[in-house]
Amino acid sequence: MTGRCSIVRKSAGLLRSLCSAPTASCSALRVTPGQVSPRLAVPEHVERPPYANTGSVPRSGPNRIIIHDAKSIGRMRDSCKMAVEAREFALSLAKPGVTTDEIDRRTHEFIVQKNAYPSPLNYMGFPKSVCTSRNEVICHGIPGPFPRLR
Repeated sequence: MTGRCSIVRKSAGLLRSLCSAPTASCSALRVTPGQVSPRLAVPEHVERPPYANTGSVPRSGPNRIIIHDAKSIGRMRDSCKMAVEAREFALSLAKPGVTTDEIDRRTHEFIVQKNAYPSPLNYMGFPKSVCTSRNEVICHGIPGPFPRLR
């Protein structure tokens, strides 16, 4: 197995890569930066969460407990229903040949057409409206132009 990388395996709760050669010569294990397309705009009339402009998430604490009234609970129910619709829409786009960037763009459009803000967008600086992974990748990532789903 000299100079060749083997499959990544789970060991003791951690992902470890097996390689008989030094990591530098084991190119399959190198992580390289991908291309990130520009952030998509949200129309001005759409209500924004506190982190939308800065990417900073306000700290909450014991003094910020909110008791919701029936109107507020109804708005949360509506938000949850729309989240399910957006998830189902994004899933319907996941087909061979489609990039995660296209799924992000079209899902972003779907959400803002409903006068809503895509919650991942700029949350702690996240640059996209959906968090995606492709094929058998087990961790979520930033949508990009390639590679395409298979």
